[in-house]
Amino acid sequence: MAWFFYLVCSIGMGFWLLSWPVRKRKAGHLLLNAGRTWHNKMLFWIGIAEIAVAAVITWVSVVTLTDLPDISSAIAPAFTKISFWWMVALFIVSVGLNKLELRENGLCFLYTAIPWRRMTSYTWETSYPDILTIRVQPRLLLLPRLMRIRIPAAHRHEIDRIVQTYIARSGIGSRTL
Repeated sequence: MAWFFYLVCSIGMGFWLLSWPVRKRKAGHLLLNAGRTWHNKMLFWIGIAEIAVAAVITWVSVVTLTDLPDISSAIAPAFTKISFWWMVALFIVSVGLNKLELRENGLCFLYTAIPWRRMTSYTWETSYPDILTIRVQPRLLLLPRLMRIRIPAAHRHEIDRIVQTYIARSGIGSRTL
């Protein structure tokens, strides 16, 4: 039954990646491309490590299959497991290569488009001036209400200018959020 979990997750990740151009287009015209953030770069390297994990799982699965006397019943579960781990690697690398973009209808970050209307306030962290903290109205109850993004220094003033036209600034420091 684990193969069903692998299959559903693989389809979900594939759909999320393939639907990105449509979701990004809905976010409107590009106002600023801030490039890859610290988060993106870390996820990229995690994705590279995940490629190694997927390769090992593929190798172990193939070796295990060749040792079985009747592999016909084990091929589909092994294939879905292998596909899942390669999809996870592709997903994480893709998110790592994604860029922070401010668009006319919202912010695009980590393959997610967040509309301006769902952002209630923002502030720059006083202890870490390169961290932008945005209070978000989550779509689901369990999702976080705060989003912290480490902004490249070269784009801080331009991002501040754009963000303040769409979101109310909330006082000094993150304590006021």
